[in-house]
Amino acid sequence: MCLRKFRNVFQGHEQIRRSNLKQLSSLRIFGALLLISAFGLIAACSSSDEEAAPAPAPAAKTAPAPAAPAKAAPAPATAPAAAEETKTLTLVLDGVGSPMYRNEKATWPDNMYNYYFGFQELLTKWQPNDGGFRNMGAVNDDNCEVPMLATDWSYDLPDNFDDPENQGTVTLNIRQGVKFYTADGEHSELTAEDVAWSFNDAGSDNPNATHSNAGEAYSWFKKWEAIDTHTVKGTFREYVADWLNGGGAGISSICGDAIGIVSKTLFDEIGEDIMTTPHGTGPLYVTSWRPNERIEANARTDHWDNSPNYDKAIYIQASESATRSAMLETKEADVSMVSIQDVKGLEGKGFKMHDGLNQVLGQFLYMSGNYWSYVDPATGEDVPLRKGFTPGPDHPWIGDPRIDGDTKNIDLSLDDNGRFNHEPMRKAQAFRRAILHAIDRDLIAETITAGYGKAIYGGGHGSNQAHDESHPEFKDRWKIAFDVELAKEYLAEAGVEAGFEFEYFCPQPTASMEVCQATVGMIEDNLGLKPSIASQTYGSRRPTMVGREINVIWQTNWGPNSTHAAQSPGGTIPVCCLWPIGSGGYNAGIESNEFYNDYDSTRKQEKGSPENLATREAIMDRWYNWSLGGGIVEVPTLIGMNPETVDSWDLKPFRMINSFDTIVLK
Repeated sequence: MCLRKFRNVFQGHEQIRRSNLKQLSSLRIFGALLLISAFGLIAACSSSDEEAAPAPAPAAKTAPAPAAPAKAAPAPATAPAAAEETKTLTLVLDGVGSPMYRNEKATWPDNMYNYYFGFQELLTKWQPNDGGFRNMGAVNDDNCEVPMLATDWSYDLPDNFDDPENQGTVTLNIRQGVKFYTADGEHSELTAEDVAWSFNDAGSDNPNATHSNAGEAYSWFKKWEAIDTHTVKGTFREYVADWLNGGGAGISSICGDAIGIVSKTLFDEIGEDIMTTPHGTGPLYVTSWRPNERIEANARTDHWDNSPNYDKAIYIQASESATRSAMLETKEADVSMVSIQDVKGLEGKGFKMHDGLNQVLGQFLYMSGNYWSYVDPATGEDVPLRKGFTPGPDHPWIGDPRIDGDTKNIDLSLDDNGRFNHEPMRKAQAFRRAILHAIDRDLIAETITAGYGKAIYGGGHGSNQAHDESHPEFKDRWKIAFDVELAKEYLAEAGVEAGFEFEYFCPQPTASMEVCQATVGMIEDNLGLKPSIASQTYGSRRPTMVGREINVIWQTNWGPNSTHAAQSPGGTIPVCCLWPIGSGGYNAGIESNEFYNDYDSTRKQEKGSPENLATREAIMDRWYNWSLGGGIVEVPTLIGMNPETVDSWDLKPFRMINSFDTIVLK
C-alpha cells in the first residue's frame, strides 16, 4: 500500500508540475530578472597591462575600436567603425556560495567554488585517461597528481614509519611567473610563502582552523616552510602516500575537496578583509560577488595555462531546479544545471546535455550525535563529552557505550549477528536500522531521479567506500533491504512509539530536497514517526559539526556512488575525521577511535594488496553493522547547454561542475 500510495502521489504531483511548468517558469524568470535589474550591473574594474606569463599565452584580445568622429563638412558622415563584440558567458547554477579567501575559515562547498569556477588554483590537476565511470576518465590518486602550481616534488622518507617524530618530508618546486589577480587586475607574483601560508593557515600550523580540510592539514603535516622564493617543504606529522588527492579529500589536488592557494602578500596588506576579497591565480578573476546570488568575473588574457575565448562570465544562483530548466529553455542561460525530470523534454527541443560530468552524488544520511571517543587516539589525553552526545528518549538513535557512565569502561562489542551486546547501544542500533529499512530506495530512484539514479547503501561513513553495487569490493550482504515489517520490529525493540517527532536536516544546496521529501514521507508512512525537514544552508550548521555539537539525523551528498566504484580498489579509509583531531574540521556527528584505528592500519598498507582489501572488508562489515548511516540513492547532475551559443566545453569528470574557462562560445 505504501509503495502504491507514494507512486500515485508522485504521479499526481508530476502532472500538476508539468501542466504549470511554463507559467511558473515565466514568473520565476521575470522575478529573477527584475531582481537583477534592481541591483544593476556592476561595471568590471579595468586593469593595467599584464606582464606576460612564461608559458605561451594566446594573443591578447583586441580592445574595442573607437567610433570615428563625425565630419565637419555637410557631406554624409562616415559610419562609426564597428566595435568588437564582447562575449559573455551566462551560467545558471544551484549555488554560487560566498567568497571565502581566508583558509582558516574556508568551508565546503564554498571553498571548492573558488577553484572549480576558475578563480583559484591548486598544486596538482587531473590527467585525462580512458578509464573511470562511463569511460570519461578515472578520477583517482593515480591520475590527480599532474603538475599545476607545483611543477615537481621529491621525498625524503625514513625506512619505516615507526618513529612518530620521523615521518619524512616532501619538497615542492613552485611554478614561476604565475600572477595573483584581484578585482583591480594583476596584484602580485605567486611565491613559496603563499603556498606555505595557505596550508599552515588551513590547519597545519593553526589550531583555530575550521577549513573543510583542516583535519588532513593538521593530521598529515606539521608547519610548512618556504625554503626560497619558489621552493616549499612539508614535514609529515603522519606520512600518507596519497596526500595530494587523498581519495578526493587531500591537501591540494583539483580532483576533490582541497586547500586552494591564496596570497600571503594580500593578507599582509589588508588583514582579515582577505576573507571576502576574491583573488587567485586562475584564468578568471572576480569583479563582483553577491553571496548566494550572483558572481561576475573577467577572463584573463595572459594565463599560464588557458585563457578563455570570451570576455566575461556571469554566474547566477537559482535554487529551484524548475527555474534553472526554464532559464535554459528561454535561452537566458548558456549553461544551466537543469532539473533531472526536465532532461528528456529539453533534449526534445534541441538542447544538449553534457555527458562529461562525473557528478553522480550519493545522497547519504548520517545519524549524528554518536560521539564515542573519550580519549584522543594519538595523544592519549582525555576528551571531554561532546555537546552533541545526548543519548536518551529525545535522541533514540544515539547509543551510549559507557558502562554506568564511565568513559574509561566502554563496550563496542558485537555478537555473531552484528548486534551490539551493550543494551543502550543495541536499542539505539535498532532505531537506526528501523529508519534505514523503512526507505524504498528503488522507488525513489525510479520516480525522483526519473530512472537516471539508482539505490546505494552504506554504513558508518559515506565517502569513497565500497557501498555501491558496481564497486569491485562490494558485498551483497551490505545491501539495506526495504522491509517495512523488519523496520517495525526494530522500532518496537528500540521502544519508540508512533508519533515520535524529530528533525531531519536537509542542508542546502548539498542535499536533494526531492530525495529528502521522499525519504521523510516514507519514514512517516511506514513507521508512523513524525520527522520534520529543516533546510538551512550547510554553512549555517557547519559550526555545529566543527564543534561536535550536531546531533540530528541529516542528509548530504557525500555518499557512495558509481564514480567511486570506478576507482581502483583499496586504499586508506576513512581519510578523515571521525575521531578527535588537534585542529578543527568537518565531522558528520560521529566519533570513535575505531575509525582512527581503521585509518592508521590501512594508511600503512599497499593500496589494493590482499592484506589491504581484507582489512577494508572487515572494516566495512563493522560499519554496516553499526548502522550509523546509510545511502539512499545516487543523483546524477545533468548540465544543459544552449547549442546556439556553446560550441564546446572540456568539462572534467569531477564531482562538481567545473572548467568554465574551457567553454568555447560561438
